[in-house]
Amino acid sequence: MLPVTVEQAWDYFGNVSHLVELDPMLESYEPDAGTLQEGTTNHVVSRLGPLRMRMVTRTAVLDPPHRVVFENVKPSWPLRVRAEDALTAHPAGTLYQVTITIGGVGPIGRLLARPVGGRMIRTRRQLMESVLLDLATDS
Repeated sequence: MLPVTVEQAWDYFGNVSHLVELDPMLESYEPDAGTLQEGTTNHVVSRLGPLRMRMVTRTAVLDPPHRVVFENVKPSWPLRVRAEDALTAHPAGTLYQVTITIGGVGPIGRLLARPVGGRMIRTRRQLMESVLLDLATDS
């Protein structure tokens, strides 16, 4: 639960450079359009444990201030990843939900899907701890 309105949370998560500072998985995130736009591609450098990865994602759905969906474009294997972030108004602030769907492509992908998914969930929890601390400090 985030102690801000849905609109404030959307503005907060929409500040890509600030989010990169907080997200333990992101090293850089550069939308081709300069800002998030539905259908645009994004150049991402991420770190998952000791692995550093370059990838291209596509903003599949952009529904401000409630929902955004990203899908990986490159590499297209061994994993296909779809991440959905949703913000819902709640009496205590904003409920922030993340749904990550990982599909393995081929034998290597099927082998990697579960451990990579688990690691992504752990880094998402670390991000939420950082966000909550950052929001508390800004108040």
